[in-house]
Parts: sequence; C-alpha cells; structure tokens
Amino acid sequence: MKKSILSLVITVALAGIANAGSVVFSNFGAPFTQVQADGVAIPAGSGFVAVGTTADTAGDLGLLQADLQANNGSMSIAARDLLASKFIQFGDAVQFGFNNFDGFFQGNAQDDGGAADFNGRDIIMVAGNGATLAESTGLLIVQGDTFGPDAPVFSRNIGLGDTVLFGAAGGTGDVAGTPVGAFQMGNVIPEPGVSILALFSAGLLVLRRRR
Repeated sequence: MKKSILSLVITVALAGIANAGSVVFSNFGAPFTQVQADGVAIPAGSGFVAVGTTADTAGDLGLLQADLQANNGSMSIAARDLLASKFIQFGDAVQFGFNNFDGFFQGNAQDDGGAADFNGRDIIMVAGNGATLAESTGLLIVQGDTFGPDAPVFSRNIGLGDTVLFGAAGGTGDVAGTPVGAFQMGNVIPEPGVSILALFSAGLLVLRRRR
C-alpha cells in the first residue's frame, strides 16, 4: 500500500512538472473591455476562448492576413476552417461568462511550453461565438509573446492589449447597468467570389499542368 501511494505521489508530481508552464488570458483586468459580436455581448456560458499556436505561425498568419485583405476585413469560411485545422491548443479552453458577466473571460492554460509543438512559436489567443473555432461566425484573434521551456517556470499573459489580428475595439458594453468599453469580433462570411485560398489552389493546379 505504501509503495502504491508513493508511486501515485511521484506520478502526480511528475505530471505537475511536465505541465508547469502557464498562459493566463483574460479581459477582466486592464483593459476591462466586453467582447461582442455585431454589438451583442457573447452570453455567459457560451462561446470559447483558447490559447495555442500553429505549426507554421508566420506562414499561417500571413495567409490569414491575405484572406482578410481579399475579403475587405472579413474572414472567409475556408480560412476559418484552415486555421481550425492548424491550431494547436495549449491547455484547456474556457467559455465566456467569467463572474457570470456576458462578454468577459478569464483562464489559465497549463501545459509544457517547451514541447516541440510550442517552443519558440507565437502564443495565439482565439475566441469565438460558437462552441469551437470551426463553428464560430465571429472570431477574435490576438498574438502575444512566444512559448518557451521552464527557466525555471514558463509563465505568460495574453489579452486584448496585445497585437490584435482579427477583431477591433468599438461599440459600448454594459456590466450590471454600467457602461464599459467594447471589442467587436470579426465576421466570418461565405466567400463573395473566389477566395484567396481558392486562387492559391488554382495557381498550384496551373503549375502542375505546365509541368
């Protein structure tokens, strides 16, 4: 019995060491700004907020910016789905509704920041009005610092004060009858014509035919 208990303690301790890195993400501090989609706060108990990265941060974010430019600041469904397939989540996601306030969130994702999937890559926070990234029609994307190994402890923060890649400040929020600042998610739309991703695919097809 003593050996079993000792083994359990050691296992838990090692697991704690392996997941010692943390990224705190919140909009409940500075700036205290309510997140909305089309002027409506994301209801408490809905949506998602997660932190993570992509396998090719610079290339994936560059492709995202090209898509936004091609769609007048909105994101195509194809780009959203591509981002969803490439996003590598760090720790657990949270829903909106911190302290039961619509449009507010706070979380502490814990994992190994020195792992191959994360080390040296940009920390990306993604929030949506759907249950998952792939189900959201409104998204907020923020870029922060980079992941890294414990030295001796890896700890970072990310929030609306960092580099916003999709979404923008605007509108007025409300917390228990008190006006506060607001931040609007960017819109995900069906491609109005040929998306930047479709053009990219077509270009590859032409190159293959020429060969």
